[in-house]
Amino acid sequence: MGSVVDSQQEARLEKLNGQLSDALRKLHYERKRGELLDKAMKLKGSEPRLIGVLNLDELQKLKGELEELRGKLRGSVTEMEASSSLLLLSKKPVREKHL
Repeated sequence: MGSVVDSQQEARLEKLNGQLSDALRKLHYERKRGELLDKAMKLKGSEPRLIGVLNLDELQKLKGELEELRGKLRGSVTEMEASSSLLLLSKKPVREKHL
């Protein structure tokens, strides 16, 4: 009976660890996103303006900047996912199969 309870607790713990890892990954992603947005605003060197008051050239420039930011974010997300996967793999014990 003890092993059944232990395996249930282990399964529950594994599920909670997975949820925690997901939450931490999302938090890290949002922090990186915020940092990139802050950098983009500083590089632009101007105060945020409402889109409705921008002319066509400004809108096209903004679109290009946003597309560039999207590409950087995708790269960051890919790096974070790879790091997270490696971290999770490093925490799982390797069990040898006996034939």
